[in-house]
Amino acid sequence: MNSTLSNNPAVVIGIDLAKTHGDVVGFDKDRKIALKLPRISKEKLLERLANMPRASVLMEACGGSHCFVRKVKALGHDGRLLNPGDVKRIRCGHQKNNMLDAAYIAWAWYIPGISYVVPKTQAQQDLQSLQRIYQGYMKTRIEFGNRIHALLLEYGLSSPQTSRFIAEQLPEFIETHTKDLTPLAGEALLMLRDSWLEASEWEKKAGQKYDELVRANEASKRLMTIPGIGPKCAGALLTHCGEASRFRDSRQFAASLGLVPRQNSTGDRDTLGHITKRGPKHPRSMLVQGAAALMIMADRLEGALGEWVRKIKASGKKYGVKVCAIAAKLARIAWRILCEKGWNTGLSLSKPADRGLRLKSESS
Repeated sequence: MNSTLSNNPAVVIGIDLAKTHGDVVGFDKDRKIALKLPRISKEKLLERLANMPRASVLMEACGGSHCFVRKVKALGHDGRLLNPGDVKRIRCGHQKNNMLDAAYIAWAWYIPGISYVVPKTQAQQDLQSLQRIYQGYMKTRIEFGNRIHALLLEYGLSSPQTSRFIAEQLPEFIETHTKDLTPLAGEALLMLRDSWLEASEWEKKAGQKYDELVRANEASKRLMTIPGIGPKCAGALLTHCGEASRFRDSRQFAASLGLVPRQNSTGDRDTLGHITKRGPKHPRSMLVQGAAALMIMADRLEGALGEWVRKIKASGKKYGVKVCAIAAKLARIAWRILCEKGWNTGLSLSKPADRGLRLKSESS
């Protein structure tokens, strides 16, 4: 990298963030290097930015970047987040070090059509934190359950794959199979059961807190009126969407969730493949689960959505294709609801509302 610095102020700044510091490279209006700050602490970097004229500050989207870019914007700069995959393509296999990465990040500003990651608000990060805590406890509970079943299988004992078995029937099961289980194995199983119960309790508390926060929001109340979308799915959509107006249309919102077909064009042939699976996995998986539920209850759904779901179900296509099509439809409806009246997607702790599904009565 050229060591001669321009005398002009930097108008585009690239920051390669680390945990406690960052490497900074800035370009002036003539696209010449005007700023180089290797391994500068985040506190000193913010002080330098506070005393600099307004510039476009770019960095990769990573852990801590959403919080840091909000601080940069508060100083009056144009803070942007880049997809790490785009930075990797710009590097194109060249030698990698932190200062070069910062230069590549800054150079992305001059690439036409580059897309940016929208920074999350503090409310979105709060909801995302609860969501990840809940998922973590759920994963831990499942892991302890699998260990219990695997240990029993090591001693030639098969057991029901249910939570009720572990919570209520496991101690009695150990007592009735003392000939097959050694005292040490029985003690280990009870220790695993205690860990399973603790993880299950914390999972329940985190899930209740998450549902309470989601149900208190006006936008999520409206989202939960869509069949197939409950508190977990509504919260995941709010965390991902933020301001719905930032998406051009409903298809772009579905594409941001990876629910549109992958395209492969060559010559005069345009082939559509599997869904792209771009974007966050959690809201996409929630929508797919909701779509699978609608497939089961298709005969009880009312309105135009019910007719459309029944038509898709009877189309004769593969099960996965039908479920993904319904999931994309739910995403489009959700975007439309968030856009039509400009619903506030900020989070509040008002009294939660009950969820309702529009279903046909059993008599009909």
